[in-house]
Amino acid sequence: LPQWAVDEACREYLRTQERKPTIAAIRKLAQQHFAVVEYTRQKAMRGPQVGEDRTPLAPEAREAMRERLAKLHADMAARVDNRTLTRADVAKAMWDSLPDDKWMTGEELAVAADPPPGWRNDVVISTLVDFDLVDRDEAFAGKAIFRKKEVAA
Repeated sequence: LPQWAVDEACREYLRTQERKPTIAAIRKLAQQHFAVVEYTRQKAMRGPQVGEDRTPLAPEAREAMRERLAKLHADMAARVDNRTLTRADVAKAMWDSLPDDKWMTGEELAVAADPPPGWRNDVVISTLVDFDLVDRDEAFAGKAIFRKKEVAA
């Protein structure tokens, strides 16, 4: 794991936990921080794959995408100061966007959480679960469902 991921994991643990950190806890947090960046890097490096649409975007579609990304970045910057952005801050921002008192599947939760660009569904769900921001229950056929917890500010 890169040093920056370990540093970020240590800072996050010290801010969010009361007990002394264990090596396993720091390693788990560092892996989660690194997974988001590594996934985004690998996806950018591989380029379009067989079967993916390789047609260039129309200028209108490209401009609409730029506007959407600018809005997403501005929204995240308004919620959390980017210079001190941590996984805990992103988790809180995602928790804020969840609907109250509604049970959702993992896929619905990942969409409703409005995560930063590039976050996979499993990373979004594990982040919200790790910070104890959602209730988890088993639904039909053993599939997990989630609901926003009431958390003191």
